[in-house]
Amino acid sequence: MTDAKLVLTFTEAIDAFPKDVYYAFATAQGWRDWLCDSARFEARPGGSHVT
Repeated sequence: MTDAKLVLTFTEAIDAFPKDVYYAFATAQGWRDWLCDSARFEARPGGSHVT
C-alpha cells in the first residue's frame, strides 16, 4: 500500500460579494440557507462539518 493522496481542485466563479460567499461556506446557517436542510459546522482548523 502507498501513502499517496488524491487531491481534487475545483474552481468556480461566483457572482456574489465575498462576505456573502464566506457566510455561505463558513457558517452552519449559510449551509442551511444555500445547500441543505440540516448542518453543523465549525470553521476552524480541525473543525468538523455535518450536513
